[in-house]
Amino acid sequence: MKKTESSVEAAVEDRLAGLKPSSLSDVEKQSVVTLAMKVLAIKHRAGRPLSNPEATRNYLRLRLADYRNEVFGSLFLDLCVADVYVQ
Repeated sequence: MKKTESSVEAAVEDRLAGLKPSSLSDVEKQSVVTLAMKVLAIKHRAGRPLSNPEATRNYLRLRLADYRNEVFGSLFLDLCVADVYVQ
């Protein structure tokens, strides 16, 4: 059976889907967080909108993951456009 382009893309997207935190060492967990931060840096460059609550939540969750203490911050919403911009 011949693989279509969409099935190849699906296989690539699912490469990490089977990972479970309990099966990773501390070094591997840190590597996953570092990789996620690199992906976020590419995906959410300064000036690009975080256009939905889930994208904003994911960005902030990973961005603040390394902090051991509470962090105070603020988000400035543009109600006309309804987007949050990364600064």
